[in-house]
Amino acid sequence: MKKVIDDIYLENLYLNEIPEQLKDVEIHGSFGLRGNKISTLKNCPKFIQGSFDVSENKLKSLKDGPNFVGGSFDIHKNNLTSLEGMPHTIGKSVNLSENPISSLVGMPSSLANSDLIIRKLPIKNLIGCSNNLRTLELIWCNDLIDLTGAPTSLNGNLNIHWCQNIKNFKGFPKSIKGNLVISECAIESLDGFPTYIGGKLDLIKPFNSEKLYKNLGTNDVNQIRKIILSKFQWGTGYRSHEIEL
Repeated sequence: MKKVIDDIYLENLYLNEIPEQLKDVEIHGSFGLRGNKISTLKNCPKFIQGSFDVSENKLKSLKDGPNFVGGSFDIHKNNLTSLEGMPHTIGKSVNLSENPISSLVGMPSSLANSDLIIRKLPIKNLIGCSNNLRTLELIWCNDLIDLTGAPTSLNGNLNIHWCQNIKNFKGFPKSIKGNLVISECAIESLDGFPTYIGGKLDLIKPFNSEKLYKNLGTNDVNQIRKIILSKFQWGTGYRSHEIEL
């Protein structure tokens, strides 16, 4: 097996496929293929010690891709409909955004030190999601109904923005060791709210206020803040909160 002890960047070169010369190569650095016209991962190295960026291509499948990526794995803005073929090991962040993927089935079972970024994916839940993550970020996922399938605990943060069809906290991690930040959603109920938050709590217009008031039996904003803050145990580190209904 040949080894390349360096980064390889073949970005914005109008490539239709990965060069055959890389088929049996281990890359002990990062591998960048961003901004080409690649539709398959044929000839892709199986071992990439650094990050792998194949975003903004025409990928239809992850078959024949790497088994090991020690850094970040970025496949955003492709034509992927499935995650079958994802690497077994990914060391840092995973960006699945802006693909027509309707299910997270196919993800590796554990991404212990990784951040998962999901933006503009037509998923309805998180079934198939890795059960061990650091941070989870969900943005503009307007088909998402709830977080069923999410890990029960996050080692880092949970960030949710502009996900208009999440109505309650069903499926949310029970323990969030970092921050919980939710903005511009339409949540109607506090059912399923996390029981532990280790960092800050920022809720910036996360609710459908009229329906939340009805479910809680009060429209007293100060009382609602107290109800929210009574739902969870706070960590012993830095504590702050901002709640804007």
